[in-house]
Amino acid sequence: MFGKHVGRVGALAVALGIGSAVVAMPGVAWAEPDTSSSPAVVHDSGDSSRGQTPRTHKRTRPTATAESSGSSERSSEGADAASTPAAKRRSRSSEHAEKADDGAAQADSGGRTITRQHEDRDGDTPDEPAAPGVVDTDAVGVVPPALERPTLLKALFAPRATSHHPDPVPEPSSASPLLWTMLAAARRQVGELRDAAAATPVTATSSEVAAEQSGSSTPGLATQPVVVGADGTLYQVTVDANATTGMLAGGTRVSIVGPDGEVLKTRALFGAPSEGSNAVARDDGSLLITTYSRLLNRTFVSVINPNGLVRQVGSASGNVQSPISIAADGTAYVQTLVNPSFGLGYKLIRISAHNTTRVYSATVSSYPPVVAPDGSAYLVSQNLLTDNVVLMAIGPGGALRRTAPRSDLQVVGQPVIGSDGRAYWAVTYDITEDGADRHRVTDVYTFTGNRSTLRHIDGDVSNYNLIPSGDGVYVPVYDNAAGTTVIARISAAAIDLSEPVSGYLVNAIDVTPDGTVYGSVYDYVAKTYKVAVYRPDGSVTETAIAGDIVAPDYPRPPTERFPTPNPDNTGYVAYTSGGHSYLAVLSSDGAIVRTVTLPDGTRASRPASFDPDGNAYQVVETPGSDDHAVSVVSASTGAVIATLPGSLVSGHDSLQFGPDGTGYLVTAERGATTPSSVYHIVSFDSTGTVLTTLDVTGFLDRNPVDYRSQGYYDEPLTFGPDGTAYASVSVFSADEDGGVYALTPAGATRILAVNDPKTSLMPVVVDSTGTPYVTVTRQDGDSYVTTVVPLTA
Repeated sequence: MFGKHVGRVGALAVALGIGSAVVAMPGVAWAEPDTSSSPAVVHDSGDSSRGQTPRTHKRTRPTATAESSGSSERSSEGADAASTPAAKRRSRSSEHAEKADDGAAQADSGGRTITRQHEDRDGDTPDEPAAPGVVDTDAVGVVPPALERPTLLKALFAPRATSHHPDPVPEPSSASPLLWTMLAAARRQVGELRDAAAATPVTATSSEVAAEQSGSSTPGLATQPVVVGADGTLYQVTVDANATTGMLAGGTRVSIVGPDGEVLKTRALFGAPSEGSNAVARDDGSLLITTYSRLLNRTFVSVINPNGLVRQVGSASGNVQSPISIAADGTAYVQTLVNPSFGLGYKLIRISAHNTTRVYSATVSSYPPVVAPDGSAYLVSQNLLTDNVVLMAIGPGGALRRTAPRSDLQVVGQPVIGSDGRAYWAVTYDITEDGADRHRVTDVYTFTGNRSTLRHIDGDVSNYNLIPSGDGVYVPVYDNAAGTTVIARISAAAIDLSEPVSGYLVNAIDVTPDGTVYGSVYDYVAKTYKVAVYRPDGSVTETAIAGDIVAPDYPRPPTERFPTPNPDNTGYVAYTSGGHSYLAVLSSDGAIVRTVTLPDGTRASRPASFDPDGNAYQVVETPGSDDHAVSVVSASTGAVIATLPGSLVSGHDSLQFGPDGTGYLVTAERGATTPSSVYHIVSFDSTGTVLTTLDVTGFLDRNPVDYRSQGYYDEPLTFGPDGTAYASVSVFSADEDGGVYALTPAGATRILAVNDPKTSLMPVVVDSTGTPYVTVTRQDGDSYVTTVVPLTA
């Protein structure tokens, strides 16, 4: 009964190969040698790192050096823009022949094509000579000069982390339409390869395409919400796809849309939009977009300015593996994977603020790059043959320096950008001394650009994440020999350690704005739980908890600056005792100032949430397959603000808060006889008063929001500057009330009605003037038509 929905909702997934059950790729080879002007270059053809958890356990082979060494290298793909295989696309744009050594081609508003070389002229920072080692080595604790190779082995490979953050609790059926497209996707891939066998060369350029006569829509299926440029320009990305077969019928289109929704210009790009990597706006008003050619197994990066001028700035082998990362200075990074069958062959494309490009190579590098505000980037890679982990550090000018930790047993974490804009990286080792019991030490690297400083800490940080705060980062350090935990406050200038506390942490630490740290500790000697309050001066107060501290099912979502942005610097710890759940509120001196009794039968599976004014709320869930429910409780009064049936629908946090401080709780229930879900939304103010409720059946279109170094989160609602919340709901049948809903304290209003199953919506996007827009795609026979609709709340 659900098969009829594949052509409408799942068409984009089918066209792009999402959820494919068949892996098929043409045999296309590309020669991409790394080049360097330095004789001391270290080729990175075998660097690798895999893992889903924040840290990778690995075994490495011994090398001659015991400490980190670096080498400077430039890496480029001058020949990477060549296109030797043939390809054939059915498109409204004309076909052009691409020459192997041509650079980027761009089309101006008159349809002319301008050819430019891809040579990177952004390297104002010269390549640096090979470094014999990392300088400025300080010691915190004692690290023995000679290390014996341990025999303990650790698991190396783990599933690749996704680029987006899914719901911790699976939403009942909101994502299910994509799964129905698997068989159709397999059929499309076989057909696409059949078409490619008799193909002719097509240029990797763009051309102008005439808009429809009405001027209000553009052909194709929308791949993402409308993008608002920094100057207010509206961009809409679509792809030609056959609604019946699910096969691509052409390439990618980018339309420039006026404030009234009129299509002003449309450009056609070579290739399909990259799966999992939306086009993004840049501060200069332009749009940065990646497209992928399955036939060539190649990703192309293009820039479109507000006038419609297109410039293809670079390309690399493979398909995009993570969303585009943009630094505050305008530098962007795109990561691709050449061979997905074996997870080998990664490329990292750097696009400068001036649109010059450079490509770096690594054999295995499962994590996306970590990007600093100055345009520096850090990528953990691993050599497949030697197992050696290497951190690829790319400076603001694009110069590459590789830093290799000591070749002992390592537990390697991801680099983290501290509050000071520097990158911090921790590597933990198992060591033994003269037959003594094995213990662990940690090397901490601090990067400014591509240069690093190495310092040491006695203890293990491998089970914890670095938390950006203060002048750098915070991290717990566990001493397995003494059985104690300290907090390390790490900055570029020093590493300060707190007093030790007996026991180990059971939850992630909470760092408040004044530097107070709350840690939930289990004392395995006393068999009790306690909260350790670490003060900025290093002193510690231990507070006993009369019960068992609850370990949340999911960690606290990171925020841009502090994990706990409460202005009064208090701590919140959930625990259970005697079959009941409680929330302890602690002050910075360690005293329990309030204990909130949570509703009977509920569990605090999520950390506390905070509104813009610092008011705290605790989300609790009532488990049960038939009567599952979610409640929000005020941490200041203990009152239950609202209870909704279903499972929690969350994004970056358990609750969403508008700019006016209004809070929103969203849940979903699985439909009994349809693929739709019933969504429940309730809003409340800081006093705990319920303002608005909404119950709607359909498919909630969620907005992927980039939280910079934290990645993307799919947010249920979009907010206008006046605090209005917008929910976009598509439908599976004509009896459902789909469309766009505006939620204000006065109530919920359907400002756009959509009851046609052949019409789908994107999440609402609001521009700087407060005007909301929604992208509407309608199936028209075997094709699709897309319109950007300005809304009036």
